[in-house]
Amino acid sequence: MKPYFVLYTKKRCSWCRKAINLLNEKKEPYIVTDLTKNKEVFEEIKSTFKHETVPIILYADNDNSTLSLVGGYTELATAFEELDKMEKEHSEAVAEETKENVQ
Repeated sequence: MKPYFVLYTKKRCSWCRKAINLLNEKKEPYIVTDLTKNKEVFEEIKSTFKHETVPIILYADNDNSTLSLVGGYTELATAFEELDKMEKEHSEAVAEETKENVQ
């Protein structure tokens, strides 16, 4: 199965909506669980992942055996910015190498 994100959210959470919008924009698969009415589960998840605010964003690896804490919206956005930067640098390096090989 393809890696995907797991989001624990609450209603009326603007950061939760921003995280969902970002994942949609990046065309990344995700599952959302709304914890608005389940304080007990929310407290358990906060404790387990050592993250106090929503959204709590996790990343499930290829075989879904591991859930890793990404953090909240800010950490998610930063991770995508870093990936975008790396992809751009790689593309530029490939283009430069191709240009040198043609000459």
